[in-house]
Amino acid sequence: MGVIFLLALCPIVLHHFYYHYLDGRSPSNSAIKSFCIKGCSNELRNQTLVSDIGISLAYASQTLLATVIVIAAMQVFWRRMRSRPIRISQIDALMNIRTNPFSPSFFRAVRASFSLIFLAMLAFSMSLLSVFVPGAIKISDDFVTSKQCTVQKPRNLTAVNVFNNTQSNSSTLSYTTPIITVLSSGSYLPPLNPCNEDISDGPIQCEYIIDFTAPGFDCADVTATSNSSGFTTPFIFQNSSDTFLFQASQPPQIGDLEMQVSVQTYDFKRAVYQAVNCTGVLRQYSTIVSHNTSSTIDAFESSIISTIQANASQLVTFPATYINDIISTLAGIDVEMIGNSGGRGSGISMTPIMMGNIGTFGLDGNMTWRDNMTIALEEFAQNATLSFLSGQIFSFDPEDPDLLESTTTTCTYTFTAYKYSPYRLFVPYGVAVLVTILCIIWGWSAIRRNGVEESMDFSRFLRAVLNERMYEAREYLDKNTKVRSEDTVEGDLAPISSNY
Repeated sequence: MGVIFLLALCPIVLHHFYYHYLDGRSPSNSAIKSFCIKGCSNELRNQTLVSDIGISLAYASQTLLATVIVIAAMQVFWRRMRSRPIRISQIDALMNIRTNPFSPSFFRAVRASFSLIFLAMLAFSMSLLSVFVPGAIKISDDFVTSKQCTVQKPRNLTAVNVFNNTQSNSSTLSYTTPIITVLSSGSYLPPLNPCNEDISDGPIQCEYIIDFTAPGFDCADVTATSNSSGFTTPFIFQNSSDTFLFQASQPPQIGDLEMQVSVQTYDFKRAVYQAVNCTGVLRQYSTIVSHNTSSTIDAFESSIISTIQANASQLVTFPATYINDIISTLAGIDVEMIGNSGGRGSGISMTPIMMGNIGTFGLDGNMTWRDNMTIALEEFAQNATLSFLSGQIFSFDPEDPDLLESTTTTCTYTFTAYKYSPYRLFVPYGVAVLVTILCIIWGWSAIRRNGVEESMDFSRFLRAVLNERMYEAREYLDKNTKVRSEDTVEGDLAPISSNY
């Protein structure tokens, strides 16, 4: 029993290590080959093979454990034969129950020995391992794992110069192009994707958190303190009229040299006037960057650190230059309105239809603006800032052009892979092993009391039956005759009947 029990543990251990190997690995669609030429990694992850191996290991373990219980049941059977008389018909019933606990002999066997029926049921129940254990592995569409990865994040932007000292004039340097792209699309430029880890044969979603400090807007609604009568006049469509799209202006810099812009909009359809003042600030951004079929950035936290103070005519640092270009873009877009039917862009080649997330241009020639311009303008500045992660915006200093630097963080990968649940393997196996150990103890106890390890071989029954006492009682033997095995090493059967 002990040797077979130890052999039963081998497929259990192999089962665990095989499923542990599969955990987190993507399923393979490769064909199953008779032998592996360049390794068996892909073949071992084939879904059909995984199912077959899992069922085979469970079947091997259940068969060996059931064999141990059956051997223990043999010892208990002979202990029952030695302990008290039993009818020949009941012996036949116990023999049938040993191979089939649901045979018609069940009720006769119950009266003879409930313990043997119990052991037969336990051996039969080992077949449930093939039902429950393979469920410890499954294919998960959203398997998640984390590992260290190297990503790009904005460096200390306040220490970045936009041009070197050898340049005498920076007036030709401008970030207008990427800012206009952000304004036109209503979103940020897509971030760089560093998630090139070879952890799946299929698509991977990669996600990580980046914290950085960068320029942005702090806007306030000042509509209640403004007069819209003078503002709306240019938007009354005449034969031809030029007007600035956002009616944005830069107030004179006095005192602390804050970088500000005032934006005004009027929605003719809803007759809604809005006036917003925005100040350039440094913000601490906390973002979640996700890469899948497309790349997204979620700025889940943005807190103001300080205002950006700089002379707009003598810009040196990157944050001041970038905010100034955002403000200049808003203030410089003008529109030529023709009659009552729409317009075309002028100024810096912008058209009214390119207003991103701030407003929309209708086919009837009217512009509809966001209900909350404060949020709209802060989102626009934020999108312009998040575009740094695209790697398409550079410092104008040729000696130090990069705005990004490498940093190590934790990337979370989501992909289709095998997911191993150890408890679903160890609970069924653990119960089966524990039950088998108790049966082994029970069987060893019976062996010790019997004085010999018994078997159910035909030769064993011949030795038990072919003795003088059974021969002399041959004329009286029938199915109701009670017999008993002598409590000796030989364990010969002897009839016990009133007729004998």
